[in-house]
Amino acid sequence: MTELHPLINFGKFPIFGIMVAIGFLSSATLYIYNSKKINDERYKKEDLIILLGISFLIGLATSNISNWFIYPEYQAFTLIEKIKFSGYTFYFGLIGFLISIVILLKLFKYQYSEYLNEIVPSITLFHAIGRTGCLLGGCCYGKICNITISSLAIDRFPVREIEILVLISLTILFQIKIKKRRIYLYLTVYPLARFFIEYMRGDNRGYLFIEFLSPSQIISLIIIGIILTILFLEILKNKFK
Repeated sequence: MTELHPLINFGKFPIFGIMVAIGFLSSATLYIYNSKKINDERYKKEDLIILLGISFLIGLATSNISNWFIYPEYQAFTLIEKIKFSGYTFYFGLIGFLISIVILLKLFKYQYSEYLNEIVPSITLFHAIGRTGCLLGGCCYGKICNITISSLAIDRFPVREIEILVLISLTILFQIKIKKRRIYLYLTVYPLARFFIEYMRGDNRGYLFIEFLSPSQIISLIIIGIILTILFLEILKNKFK
């Protein structure tokens, strides 16, 4: 859970929740469009929306539950208080979503690698819209920097704006240029950007394993390590065929 930025505050108006809903609907629409490229029965593509919805809810749950552990003060909260006040951590939501959607795709015998490839642009789009909700809601702000560019005064480092720019750029690239192995690019570029952006956060990121790195930085390093390992194993496999 993060404090509100003093300059942007919608009060009790649930702007973040509204942006999350818009993000889900937009990403589902984009998936429906992209799924037309997959050579599979039409009804399976439509049915997958249900599986996406289930995985989305699982992701929301894991993103909320994770904060019960990375913020020690929440241990004294009741269950309802934890659900209501602990907020959401995107990375844990992403992990919950990806694990559940891969399991469901395999369980229902989808061509999971092809479908996951077409889901990736929807993930980046949803993430960009969700981060816009952070911007409008006043959370996840950057450190005080007091920079003036021409007549524009920037009082805090624009961490949210940079994330949104990275995510929108990835979504555009996935739609017009990069058609294969999208998950590898996303899980390399975003964690790298997120790792360095975290140094300019101004709000409390909680605690996970070690104190000199934020939870998001630790997860970024783990994800990058996994992707590099997978790519290295693929290179070895192709070399010794």
